Amino acid sequence: MQILMILLTILKVIGIVLVSIVGFILLLILIVLFVPIRYEGEFEYDEELTLKAKVSWFLKLFSIKWEYINNEMHIKIRVIKLLKDKNKEKTDNNPVKEVRDKAPNKVDNKIVDDKTVDKDLDSDKDDDKVIPELVTEYRQADNIPSETKKEIKKTERQVKDKGFENQSTIEHKTKKKRNKTKYKKKTKTQEPSILDKIKAVYQHEDREAVFRSCKKSLIKLLKHIKPRKFNISLVVGFEDPSNTGYVLALDGVLKPFIDKNNHLQIQGEFNNEIFEGKGYFKGRIYLYYITLIAGKLLLDKKVRNYASFIMRTFRK
Repeated sequence: MQILMILLTILKVIGIVLVSIVGFILLLILIVLFVPIRYEGEFEYDEELTLKAKVSWFLKLFSIKWEYINNEMHIKIRVIKLLKDKNKEKTDNNPVKEVRDKAPNKVDNKIVDDKTVDKDLDSDKDDDKVIPELVTEYRQADNIPSETKKEIKKTERQVKDKGFENQSTIEHKTKKKRNKTKYKKKTKTQEPSILDKIKAVYQHEDREAVFRSCKKSLIKLLKHIKPRKFNISLVVGFEDPSNTGYVLALDGVLKPFIDKNNHLQIQGEFNNEIFEGKGYFKGRIYLYYITLIAGKLLLDKKVRNYASFIMRTFRK
């Protein structure tokens, strides 16, 4: 009975540990999916452009700041109150002196010129060419003594060890290479070009349906990513006053589509050429929504078939 109780307690502890690990993993997944990624930005243009952008996640514990001021760029990464500037140079408090031996390498206190080395190599190559010629001359001669036959066998072994090839083998290899090149040329002519592949992809049956579904998902994604709040004020003036009129007409067309919380103001200058402005925007992104859109696309059979067809055509 005591052994059973001990086993039960061990199993209980193991079960509690496993359940806690699984629960912790699920909690992390839910946090990643349902905690939004917040972004915000500012801009101002008055003879010089200044831009600021910030992306934060999980109660601003993780954040990235990007700034462009006076033609200089700055990036700051914050991870739980730990700042890391990418633009700062790395400074070491304890510099280590590098010691390098700059003495020239000497071999037996002898100086060797490059010309002498090249001459030696050329002489070795000439000797290697002479060996097979001597062997053929001995074979063609008549009344060969036994000692010379032994020497001929030794030279033949040396020739085999060094890897000399007969003319027949060389000709055979050259023929093989020529045949391979001819076969490659034939295959290259038979292969379809990139334009033919693009035409095949464009003329597929499921193209229209796939493009429709992709268009719908992209519109949903843009609606989700667009800024929730913004406040923009611009002063615009062109050389041609008609262009300023077109810009003001565009402002009038866009105003009905803008929410009451947001603000867009464009002021026209017909007498001067000017462009000034400032503004800010805020928004958020939920990863669970993006995963839902991607999952719907992947579950569609037509999308999968079309993607596999594209991969097969461009692999050929």
